[in-house]
Amino acid sequence: MRNNRKAIIAELRSIEATHLKLMLKRKGWDSDVVNNSIDLLNKVASGNYELVLLSNNLLDEPAEEIAQEIRNIEKDNNIRIPIIAITSYSIEAEKRKLIKAGADYCLTKPVYNQNLSDVIIGLTEQDNYSLA
Repeated sequence: MRNNRKAIIAELRSIEATHLKLMLKRKGWDSDVVNNSIDLLNKVASGNYELVLLSNNLLDEPAEEIAQEIRNIEKDNNIRIPIIAITSYSIEAEKRKLIKAGADYCLTKPVYNQNLSDVIIGLTEQDNYSLA
């Protein structure tokens, strides 16, 4: 992975956000943390990010709706940003729902360093945006 790439972490719980931020930093990624959909969507629209980590526990809007809004922003701004959904649920139907809404991949909490690293490489280092 090349260094100085930029990601957005959308996570309500600060301890989980810090954990994700540290994992990304170890892989050469800078990241910003947001805890609501408005800040997330504004950052996506800026075009300054290459990756979104979207937790399903944001309280202001369901993750599926946020993923769909990100995809609409992409169309309007002619950009493409991979979305990794992160869920507390291990139920396959929940993961499929997030993928159908626009996430490129879905990880279950707790997120492990190697799993996150493998998904990021698959989504950003290759022209492969459909690991689902």
